[in-house]
Amino acid sequence: MNWRGLLRGVAFALAAVVLALVGGALQVWQKADHRVFRALYLTRAPEPGAGIRLVDIAYPDEARTGKVGAFRAAQGAALSQLAALPVAPRVVLFDIWIANNPEGVDHLNQGVAALRARGSKVYGAVDPNDRQRKLSADFMAAHYEPIYTNVFDGYGHTQLAYAADMLTYKSELRLSMAPVDLRLTALPVLAVGGQADALPATLVIPLGDDAAFKPLTHRLADAAGRLEPPIPAGAALDYVVVGSFKEDSDNALERPGPLLLAWALSDLVAGKASVAREPINHPMALLGLAAFAALLAMVVFALAFRTLRPRVAPAHWPAAARALALAAFVIAAVLLLGLGGVMLLAGRVIPLAFPLVCAALGSAYAWLGARRWIVDEQVRRELAGGAEERAVQFDVFVSYAHDPPEHKAWVKRAIVAPLQALRRADGTPYRVFFDEAEIKVGRQWKSEIELALLGSRWFLPVYSARYFERPYCREELELADQLRIEGRLRMFPVALSVDGVPERYLRKVQYVDARAKPDFLDELIAQMLAEVPAVELPPQGGVHGAP
Repeated sequence: MNWRGLLRGVAFALAAVVLALVGGALQVWQKADHRVFRALYLTRAPEPGAGIRLVDIAYPDEARTGKVGAFRAAQGAALSQLAALPVAPRVVLFDIWIANNPEGVDHLNQGVAALRARGSKVYGAVDPNDRQRKLSADFMAAHYEPIYTNVFDGYGHTQLAYAADMLTYKSELRLSMAPVDLRLTALPVLAVGGQADALPATLVIPLGDDAAFKPLTHRLADAAGRLEPPIPAGAALDYVVVGSFKEDSDNALERPGPLLLAWALSDLVAGKASVAREPINHPMALLGLAAFAALLAMVVFALAFRTLRPRVAPAHWPAAARALALAAFVIAAVLLLGLGGVMLLAGRVIPLAFPLVCAALGSAYAWLGARRWIVDEQVRRELAGGAEERAVQFDVFVSYAHDPPEHKAWVKRAIVAPLQALRRADGTPYRVFFDEAEIKVGRQWKSEIELALLGSRWFLPVYSARYFERPYCREELELADQLRIEGRLRMFPVALSVDGVPERYLRKVQYVDARAKPDFLDELIAQMLAEVPAVELPPQGGVHGAP
């Protein structure tokens, strides 16, 4: 099994999961998607409806402490003024939360009664969140219920989310409340007499400049309910939104709630969500698109690299792999955006930010795999050229397990030091490859080891209790054995323990038992002298027994 490849795949999957969770918690993907949709797809904002008017009522400081009598008197006066117009509004949306406090409610009742007497419909806004800002089915306990159920013609939610000039809201909220589920229609949908079932479950609307509603906005000027500027006598009033701009700007939306409601109304009155689109925001859809994007990038890279590499010189493979990784990401991104365009024609928008990140990860993963393949292929090509002359960089390659520390110290003292003390007739020392560092994660150790083995004359593995437990030791031994079979190096195993040594290695090459033969290194040096005789022996006693 290719454990290294499996670990790379697991690391890639974990990175994607961590990115999904962290980005989702910080709303990175949602905000990025809003900007992508706004820039690429939903560029046309709805036109402000000519039949929509807004009435801004200042929210007094005393109302924040629970003294709402004067504030409700002003609201009632504004409603009465609307009822006194030559042409009364068809629908009035009361975008002010009426808390569970009876003070001043009679003024509201009078204003609503005056409107209903003129044939106007009056709907109120409710907040279905509890104090922890979680949706709750018993939300009406925090509202003055009699006016919602007995005075208004109905009520709806205003859970409007705003980000990156985009408005998002659910056409209907479903709240669990025994023995039945409560279905709470969005206030703009309720106002136009629409059915939530006939609209997308979630609507995304690009917003224009709020200044477009400035000529359609009126302010309550005095306690008598006078509006400034006055509403023209002959104005056709389909919808009037009554709210407090300043109060509804001091919230998470950072944009007045009555204006957001007016934008939603403008979209709906143009005809069944003329501009809005429905996002596909189900978690499984997001994960599926992310997996699709990553696999697409990897497949594009693999096919392109396989097609291109026979036509490119091996020296240019690394540069080609880097270019193809970028190209694979671009192709995956273009196909994702194209899919988004197709879905847009069907009235849907798909999440793109996280899938695009996964496409980049998939391209990077494919490039890393290709880079490792290139290194392995270069080594294989060198191995295949057995008849060619190769430069010998090391006389002896010492392979050993780096732990425990006392074992490493013994190898260095009993084997490496005596070998390094050897001198040729011309006085030059023997070149010994001895890696004292631990193999670090991410280091390109495999290519380094392979190149060192290719340039070695003798291979000296030290069999210990942990030697065959270490992947890098097995890698070194297997490559050295291949070179031995090809006649490109000699192997001189030293055994401190034969426990755990695979039977095939015990049969292939005779080993020297370091425990049974304290002078084992002299025997090995003698064999080396037989091949390269121009060597001076180190002083006697330089070799120490096994630990």
